[in-house]
Amino acid sequence: MWQLSDGYRSLTVSTECHLYCILSTFILLSTRRALGFSEQIQKSQKLNHLIIDPGPGDLYIGAVNRIFRYDSDLGLLNEVKTGPRKDNPACIYPFGGSTCNSAGNDVYDTKDIDDVNKILVLDKGHSRLITCGSVFQGTCQTFNLELTSNSSYRDDVIYFIAANDMDSSTVAILDNSALYVGVTYSSTEENADTRKGVPFVSSRQISGADIFKYTATDDLEKTGTYLFLSDVIQDSYLISYISGFGFDGYSYFFTTQRESPNSQKYTSKIAQICQNDRHFTSYVEMPLICQTDNITYNLITSAVLTKLGGDLASNLNIASTDYVIVATFVKSQASEGDDKSTQSAVCVYTMDSVREKFTKNQQNCFEGRQEKIGDQFSSTLKCTHLSGYTVPINYCGEKKLNSPLSGEVPLISASLITFVDEPSLTAVAIDIVQSRYTVAFIGTEAGHLKKVLLSSNHQSRQYSNIILDEGSPINKDMVFSNDRKHLYVMTEYKVNINNTTAGLEMNLLTPF
Repeated sequence: MWQLSDGYRSLTVSTECHLYCILSTFILLSTRRALGFSEQIQKSQKLNHLIIDPGPGDLYIGAVNRIFRYDSDLGLLNEVKTGPRKDNPACIYPFGGSTCNSAGNDVYDTKDIDDVNKILVLDKGHSRLITCGSVFQGTCQTFNLELTSNSSYRDDVIYFIAANDMDSSTVAILDNSALYVGVTYSSTEENADTRKGVPFVSSRQISGADIFKYTATDDLEKTGTYLFLSDVIQDSYLISYISGFGFDGYSYFFTTQRESPNSQKYTSKIAQICQNDRHFTSYVEMPLICQTDNITYNLITSAVLTKLGGDLASNLNIASTDYVIVATFVKSQASEGDDKSTQSAVCVYTMDSVREKFTKNQQNCFEGRQEKIGDQFSSTLKCTHLSGYTVPINYCGEKKLNSPLSGEVPLISASLITFVDEPSLTAVAIDIVQSRYTVAFIGTEAGHLKKVLLSSNHQSRQYSNIILDEGSPINKDMVFSNDRKHLYVMTEYKVNINNTTAGLEMNLLTPF
């Protein structure tokens, strides 16, 4: 059922090799192991998510109709079947039977429907996994870490959380004892009313009898930890969620979407929510721009929160202890639409600049420099002007005004490296070598893994381009082993283990 293969590459390095030679050799793939599905399983069990348990180093993979658990050498430890399930996209209850009912109480026949894994996160505090699939309107359940037991679906307490089709996006962040979720609106004619009740952003409880309920609700003010787009454009203004993370008391989501409901031009955005905000009146988003010369790479494809090596940090005038976002972008083929071209880039944004620019956008709304909060939220609601009010850098929605806010001032960065006439970039992971050097592992749509030394002033250089799974895009979920000597890279039907550095051997090679 499982195929495990090993390949080796022989390397020879002179002791007089300079830095470029060292990186181009020892950061090359020196050992690669690949775990691949048999042909029979490949047709139905596409891989969606990959996470690692930082304790034992076990890997969990969320796939179509399966959750898998492996050891660090990709030995299968356990698997659990999540689908196909008896379902109908029009239904909201009961689940799993031969018939089901819609919100209007119409009865529908069910059929076997594949369960596409939409959310897979590790809840270390409760020693379990939280998973959400596309069946049963995107409901969620939990598994113990051994995958030997799970919570059952309850028809009396059901929360619709994830996208309920194969292709619509869902991103989840587990932070500050809550699950933060961004989801693309997905509907059919039969379930449009039901899906309109699924917020585009929400936070959910992860404990207690009402697990997955909104973290907070205020019936009097009709607010809580959830947000909806304007009813008028909800089914036509689709937001694609790329990735997200929690940092310093805030949750961040990265998206691609049209510049406005009336535009066909696409842009990338970053959204911010204060995690202590029980009304989500701190929600703000703004354009995220990556550019070089006269080219704007308008479609973000992956993003990671990381630190940088000392050399690059110094060149960017930040400390090596500062956190930054490293993101990959692709230029769209035309001025309108989101079809990707063969031009890609990598950009870096400091978290300090992110917070400062969000605060500027909020200040502009409070000062009247921005007229409206954003047509995707309301076509009529204007910014409320508060004379003399200064938005603090740690604003958490205390004023309960001017939110959700679509900020107009973008955060702009010049690219560190660009790629022309090459497959689109799809993933990025960052490693720091000898505290000085910032190495980016970059996945592509063609199943290649690039290894790049990142530098400022257009001095970044690619040192290898390894074919891992030709023609199969590399998934955004690239993760390092606990010792950071290996990088796990996932394509549609395979997981590869890649050596990152040669460890102490690099210290023996001089000069740099």
